[in-house]
Amino acid sequence: ECLCLLKAIGLRSMAGPVRAEVNPTRMGTIAGLGPHGFHRVHYTEWGAADNPHVVICVHGLTRNARDFDFLAQRLSARCRVICPD
Repeated sequence: ECLCLLKAIGLRSMAGPVRAEVNPTRMGTIAGLGPHGFHRVHYTEWGAADNPHVVICVHGLTRNARDFDFLAQRLSARCRVICPD
């Protein structure tokens, strides 16, 4: 499914130079509602905020949003990438 998504947005290869230091375009928090009330949900965001092509990268239970830094950096040329924590 991921490969199909990459082809659909025109990203043929993940190979190529990647900056040693990767920094998201934006970082922030939003209010989330859970069984015990409201809490802050941190996120990193890459690419243009007005880009209509949005990719949301959701990590597993023991991981975090920064696991997607290199993928998000590559996708940000064509998509807005949001990685919630």
